[in-house]
Amino acid sequence: MPDPDNEPDESKRNSEAFKPIYELHDLCAGDWYLDGLAVYPSGQRKGIGRLLLDDSIKMGLANGAKTMSLIVEDTNTSAFWLYRSLGFTVVAQRDFVPFEGALEIYEWILMSRPLA
Repeated sequence: MPDPDNEPDESKRNSEAFKPIYELHDLCAGDWYLDGLAVYPSGQRKGIGRLLLDDSIKMGLANGAKTMSLIVEDTNTSAFWLYRSLGFTVVAQRDFVPFEGALEIYEWILMSRPLA
């Protein structure tokens, strides 16, 4: 998993579209951070996402992490409620900065949960 504690390329960090995401990353420095999770549409609603999250939680615990964090788009309501069902709570939100070719998203949501 990528480590949000490592400094990204400064050109990305200073890009208007990426600033909100990096602001949220900065809030969870030191956490076990899940940078991305995706399940093909044909595999959705079958418990695969929950299994992947459970494995990531176990990995965080095995590595001594005390907190796990992730960022979800506000329009991804299925993922949001899955995370909530696994004990994640909203920590912070940032407005989405539109860019050419972007999906219709309004907010980035940082969610965290204790691992111990």
